[in-house]
Amino acid sequence: TNITAGLQYQGLLGIVMFSILTSVPCCVFLFINGTMLFTLRSKLVFRETSRYILLYNLLFADTVLLAQSQLL
Repeated sequence: TNITAGLQYQGLLGIVMFSILTSVPCCVFLFINGTMLFTLRSKLVFRETSRYILLYNLLFADTVLLAQSQLL
């Protein structure tokens, strides 16, 4: 019997499970961030108030970094 084939399968399964466990929450947060970004741009009061402008900038930067880290 070939023991290394079983070890390679276990390693591959671990990598796939790790990828799924890290990608799913990231995609959920990207969806939530996208919804919040859309909401912050939809109303005039959100576009004119300084606190919401700063929140939009912070959220946009976090979303870009999260998407970049997920793609790499």
